[in-house]
Amino acid sequence: MGPIARSLNLREHEGGRVALVLLFSFVIGLSRIFLLPAQALFLERYGADNLPFAYLIAAGTTVALSSAFLWLGRKLRPTQLLLVNLVVTTGVTALLQLLALVSSGDWPIALLMAWYVIQYSISSLAFWAVALALFDVREGKRLFALVTSGDMLAYVIGGVLIGPTAALIGTNNVVTLSALSSMVAIAMARLQRHSAALAWMALAREPMSGAEQSVRRRAAAVIAEGPSLGVVEMVELLRASDLFAGTREAILADVVAVLTEQTLSPGDVLCREGEPGGELYIVAGGAAQVMRQGHSLAEVGRGAIIGEFAVILGAPRTATVTATTTLHLYCLSTRAY
Repeated sequence: MGPIARSLNLREHEGGRVALVLLFSFVIGLSRIFLLPAQALFLERYGADNLPFAYLIAAGTTVALSSAFLWLGRKLRPTQLLLVNLVVTTGVTALLQLLALVSSGDWPIALLMAWYVIQYSISSLAFWAVALALFDVREGKRLFALVTSGDMLAYVIGGVLIGPTAALIGTNNVVTLSALSSMVAIAMARLQRHSAALAWMALAREPMSGAEQSVRRRAAAVIAEGPSLGVVEMVELLRASDLFAGTREAILADVVAVLTEQTLSPGDVLCREGEPGGELYIVAGGAAQVMRQGHSLAEVGRGAIIGEFAVILGAPRTATVTATTTLHLYCLSTRAY
C-alpha cells in the first residue's frame, strides 16, 4: 500500500471499487448540476411566486416514484432495479428537454423544474445501490466520506463550467448534458458486477488452502454471473439471521459460494412435515406460511431461515411450509457444503 492509499484509509483490494464508486458519484453529480438551468428557466418564465407549486408537484411525485421503486424492489433483482432507475432518469430528462425545445408553451419548463427536485432523490437511490453492491457496512462507514466526495467535486467543476457552457450552446441545451451524464451512469452501473467479482477473485489469491481458494473463486463466479442479490447483500442477509449471527465474513462468503437460487409461486409447497430434509433455505423475498399438524404457526418473510433443524439434527421436517406470495429463496444443501 502506497502513502496515498494509507492517507485515504484504503486497504488492499479496495482501490478499484473505490475508484468506480467515486467516479459514479461524480457522474451522478454532473447529471444533477446540469439540470440546474431548469430552475433559472422556470424563474424567468413563471417568477419566484410560483416556485412553491413546483416543489409541491415534486414532493408528491417523489413519494409516488419512491413507492413504485419499493414495489419494483420486490419484483426485480437489485441490478435490474438500478438500471430501471437510471433508464427512467435518462428518459424523463431527455423527454422533458425535447418537449421544452419543440413546445410553444412554457409548461415543459415547469415540469423540468419539478423534475430537477425529483431527480436528486432518485439518483441518490442509484448511487447507494451501487455502493451497497460493492461495500459491506464496515467498509461503507470507513469510506463514506471518500466515495461521496465525487458528488461534491462534480458540483465544483460543473458549477464552474455551467456558465461558459450555457453561453456556448444555450441555457436550454445544458439540460441535454444531464441526460448524457445519466447515460454514462448506466454504462458504469454495468461495471459494478465485474468490479465486485474482481474483489472476490483477489481474496482467492490470498494464501489459503486449495479448498478455500476454490470456494473463493466460486464466489467470484457467482457475482460475475449475476445472482439476484450481490454477494455483499447475500452476506448481510445471512448475518441478519439468528443462525449465522456473529459468523465471520470469510465463512459467510464461503456459504454464499454454494447457495443455489430458487423461486416458488403462491401455493407451492417448499417442504412437508415428516419428510426427510437435507437442505435449509434463506428467504430473500416474499412470504410463506408455516403449518404443523394443520395449525398455522407463523408467516415468515425476508431473512427467515427454513429447515435448519432438519439439517442440523438430521431429523424429519417439523413443519410444512407453503409460499403465500412469490417466494425467492437461497438453498444451502448438506451435499454442497
